[in-house]
Amino acid sequence: MRKVLSLTQDESLRARERHTTNRIPLVTTYNPRTSYIAEVANRNWHFLQSKERLAHICRERPIIAYRRSKSLRDILVSTKLTGRTPEGHTTTMGSCGPCNKPKCSWCVLINKTSTFTGTRRDGKVFDIFHIVNCQSTFVIYIIECRICRLQYVGKSEPAFNLRLNNHRNHIKRGVYFCELSEHFLHNSTSHDFGKDVTIAIIEQIKQSNMTIERKKEILRAREIFLAKSAEHIATERS
Repeated sequence: MRKVLSLTQDESLRARERHTTNRIPLVTTYNPRTSYIAEVANRNWHFLQSKERLAHICRERPIIAYRRSKSLRDILVSTKLTGRTPEGHTTTMGSCGPCNKPKCSWCVLINKTSTFTGTRRDGKVFDIFHIVNCQSTFVIYIIECRICRLQYVGKSEPAFNLRLNNHRNHIKRGVYFCELSEHFLHNSTSHDFGKDVTIAIIEQIKQSNMTIERKKEILRAREIFLAKSAEHIATERS
């Protein structure tokens, strides 16, 4: 501290020359209880020098360096939302797309996109932050009627393709289960659910450490919140 206080402003702002070194860094996460690591490494340095091969590799004493441990903020908050592609690669850009399984009848109607747009006049665009497809679970989705340009926001706890099968069966059997089935049954002469819709998954609840009940609770809350982002959106009945 005395050395720092003795420096002038010009000396403090002067760039320091960095010298390269061949010393091997020994990096560990800092912990007050592990401050003895440098002492142990220095005290036992002669053991490495006693072996010819090790002495040739470790010619100089290692640099003991410490990385900052994770704070509570690091644990709870992430600046990036990552997902995985079907090939297993990690990506920070979310997207919705078909599952491309041979027997899936919904892939042709799934909108391959990384954003979705509400039907309000401002046409606000929202990002999709997860990698999702027809087989994804605990998702929120939008089904848009291509003829009327109306949107339906719903949620699916099981695999999404099973939820779509339920919608199709309700319409075929004339069951007024939700606003989506009511819309297509009221316009059965001009609307075909198998052709006149665009489907997009817009969000997924995928935290592995959550209980099923907690996931259901968050899923319902997010469904209601996202329903407010568009005009003339009908939400699924509880």
